[in-house]
Amino acid sequence: MKTNDAGTSILTLLLTCLLAGWACFGASPLQGTVSAAVDTPEPRSACERYVAAVSGRAKLALLDDPEVGTLAAQAPGDLVMCGAVRSDSDALCERLLPVEHGPGGACQHMRSIFHELRSAGGRSFMFDDRDWEGCRVIPLFPALCDSLRKAMRSADPRDCAATDGAESICRAYIALDKSLCHAEGKLKLVEFVAKLVGNSGIEESCRRTIENRAFLAQGLERLAESGPPLERELARAALGRPDACAPFAQPALTSCLQNVAAASSGADRRKASQSVAGATETLLVPIGKLPRPFVRAEPNPVAAISGGATLISWNTGDGVGGRVLVSRDGSPERELAAGSQGSQVVEEITPGSTYEFRLYAAIDSRKPLASVRVTTSSAP
Repeated sequence: MKTNDAGTSILTLLLTCLLAGWACFGASPLQGTVSAAVDTPEPRSACERYVAAVSGRAKLALLDDPEVGTLAAQAPGDLVMCGAVRSDSDALCERLLPVEHGPGGACQHMRSIFHELRSAGGRSFMFDDRDWEGCRVIPLFPALCDSLRKAMRSADPRDCAATDGAESICRAYIALDKSLCHAEGKLKLVEFVAKLVGNSGIEESCRRTIENRAFLAQGLERLAESGPPLERELARAALGRPDACAPFAQPALTSCLQNVAAASSGADRRKASQSVAGATETLLVPIGKLPRPFVRAEPNPVAAISGGATLISWNTGDGVGGRVLVSRDGSPERELAAGSQGSQVVEEITPGSTYEFRLYAAIDSRKPLASVRVTTSSAP
């Protein structure tokens, strides 16, 4: 490919990413401002010290301890993300989830979005600092990026007039109205090229961004009480609630203690886990061995008796937050559990019914990472 062709392809990719959620601009992370960490009583074990530091409850310097740092390298992505939001800093994301990996970019982006929710106001969560930084990478577009950020922060549709071709999309973001997602001016050419090469294009990306972020408009207080599991904890972290991140911290602590116990005794992991309080709620992952995403059911099929039960276990495989949804006999999905890994007993499996358990990434519910179908056996 000629140099000019390569440059055109890169520019097309960058422009296609414009207003699309900006996941493609993760290579230039912003540097967050580290807020003062809250000192807590000295934890008794290396596992407790690692969890305290990663959840934002203690100083990040705790991770400089070689033993603590080694354990923290396995920290689940949802806990790292929650700690980053709590401290309003990208330091944890950068240290534990490098940006070249998917979870690292997601961590920094969520931290940035929740920073906007608690500071800037308006519709700034639709175009946060990482979005703005990525937008400015595009040649000839800095003015558009600056104008769009101003319009999002003011939430005044009149400010969209200065966005040079993105006025309709700007208004769509402010109104949270997908019907306004129209490419205009020079963006029409970008839309045409994107569709020509088989990409979804700016308009579809605009609609998807509104679908994914519109619920954030209810604000931190309401999110902290009734938002989806991951966002609920992130909102609590952004508000500085003392119990924020606990649903992620406790399983991480349990898993760490289990792994340490198994490694020190040489015993079978399953037997070692039974000696640790609360172990039944956490799926063990051997140190340094992350699996592919999976969701499993044991037993399956379930005995065809009233009140039959199965144990659902899952792992997203890369530490990023996950959600397990279940559908019975093709009915709409309902949420069963959340977290990057875990296990939960599902009781009252109805004889004759079929259950589909699907594992999704917490930040993307469009395509399941894994699924398992649970049926019942014939009655004896």
